Amino acid sequence: MSATGIFIVGLIVTLVVGAAVALLIYGAIMDGREQTRVDVDDLS
Repeated sequence: MSATGIFIVGLIVTLVVGAAVALLIYGAIMDGREQTRVDVDDLS
């Protein structure tokens, strides 16, 4: 495989992994917000 082909495959893999990590971080943030809302409701 040529250097250009390896670069393109690496770029695609990096973009896919970056998107997956971003979704995990977003999910963790949303889960934390929901937990805070539940905790506040429990205090009431």
